[in-house]
Amino acid sequence: MSFELQGELFALATALCWTFGMLYFTQAAKRLGANVLNHFRLVLAALFLGVAVIIINGIDLVQLFSLPSLTSWLWLGFSGFVGLTLGDWCAFHAFDIIGPRKTSLFYTFAPGAALLFGIFFLNERISAMALIGMFITVAGVFWVIFNRKSQETHNHHISHVKGVLFAIGGSLTQGIGLVFSKIGLQQQEGILTPLHASWIRLTIAALSLFTISIFRNQALGIVRSIAKADSTAVRYTLMATIISPVIGVSLSLYAANLISVSIAQTLFSMVPVFILPVSWLLYREKITFQAFLGALIAVAGVLILVWRNELTALVF
Repeated sequence: MSFELQGELFALATALCWTFGMLYFTQAAKRLGANVLNHFRLVLAALFLGVAVIIINGIDLVQLFSLPSLTSWLWLGFSGFVGLTLGDWCAFHAFDIIGPRKTSLFYTFAPGAALLFGIFFLNERISAMALIGMFITVAGVFWVIFNRKSQETHNHHISHVKGVLFAIGGSLTQGIGLVFSKIGLQQQEGILTPLHASWIRLTIAALSLFTISIFRNQALGIVRSIAKADSTAVRYTLMATIISPVIGVSLSLYAANLISVSIAQTLFSMVPVFILPVSWLLYREKITFQAFLGALIAVAGVLILVWRNELTALVF
């Protein structure tokens, strides 16, 4: 199996993890609130990944902190702050103002952001066939999201504009964060594993989020809310954290390390497509013809991305 195919499979597995994680996080957010949940999940993810890195990589607690170089800490830490702390903060605000469906529409900009910053910072180049596959995939995902029925109503113009800006900010920071992650991994290629890099990202994200909350005099209230959380909320949070930030984020770095960040980010955007069969199986939600057609278009785009080299040889 080629490295490119491995990276693409890791990226699709990432999207699948984020799909199931979203379902559990939704249930947890109803009980804890989005802000408390965001703090709780990042702390848990950093702790779980720290233990996993020590066991899997065969290092001790001191090496967990000392093995990464200062440049790796800086790039990966900045990636964690931009992509997880700032990005998720923008996403939660956008969800609250314009709703999840409209917010997801703007997240189709993330592959474009990853492409532009990948060219600028990583000197990545992708073929015309890959660009076609990316465009078709994003178009299919956009169609799935756009045609899903929604009861969201946000009539206040100023509030709507703020929500759109938060959504755009969240999509851009997601793509940029992935690029900075790859730069951080390249600082110690062959020494620093994607799993270890994921721990750095999540650790810095958790620390920076709590630092912001301390300055806003919210940290104590958040800790109290976590301490008072009922067992159901904790269970949902634990399950979602293991599936999404721990496994999902780690797989995303494995993918970004093997393929271009723009292609990886495009495959990550398949979450709205994956959510269709999962919602049907678990909740018997009806899949409209438009959503089904959009899913087929997105899958066709993915197939073009996977077979881009073979198709390029045939066409050109």
